[in-house]
Amino acid sequence: TPAYAQIFQWVHALPWEVFLWIWDAILLAILFKWARWWTLALLALPPVALELYHGNIHVFMAAAMVVGFRYPVAWIFPMLSKVTPGLAVVWFLGRRDYRSFAIAAGSTAVICAISFAIAPQYWFDWIATMRDAIGFRPETPYPVDIPFQYRAIAAVALALWGGWTNRRWVVPVAGMLALPIIWWHGFAMLLGVIPLLRQTRTEDQYRSAEPSTSPNSAIARP
Repeated sequence: TPAYAQIFQWVHALPWEVFLWIWDAILLAILFKWARWWTLALLALPPVALELYHGNIHVFMAAAMVVGFRYPVAWIFPMLSKVTPGLAVVWFLGRRDYRSFAIAAGSTAVICAISFAIAPQYWFDWIATMRDAIGFRPETPYPVDIPFQYRAIAAVALALWGGWTNRRWVVPVAGMLALPIIWWHGFAMLLGVIPLLRQTRTEDQYRSAEPSTSPNSAIARP
């Protein structure tokens, strides 16, 4: 979106090589935080290797979705960059967490409004470009040849189900399904499943370790 381009205007002050090294260093830091000593194994996966080689943003979008459970404002990044993966934000609606949904959608809307006020023509041109791109079929073969409208419906349904059943790991999966076009490196978004499953396991262990508060409990609490 024009807002994304305006926010990242500052990077033009950096030499391209410097920016790319910084970008990839942050990507590697995210991977190490998620996978620890399995990071090298992840780097051997073609989608991850391509993500680093092209300096793409799929891992960053997945990271924003992971952080977005605690800080919904992080959803600004996927919504302003590739836009359609932001459909996964309906997870909050499935969870009936309307406050988090309002923060994610509202903060994005505010930035878009400011961006439009600064340069409205950019937005008109962008909308025209997106309209002309509807039905675009790339010549290069890509792994998921399913029309976007069907994938978008599946992504929304999956995210709503995930919210209803409190399955956070479905969010990066739904975001990946909602990509405008799923190239091979788009599968790198699935790495976001790793920390979300780990969080779920930790929460389950914590709940199971809590002593029972039932009057019939055999555990005496001080």
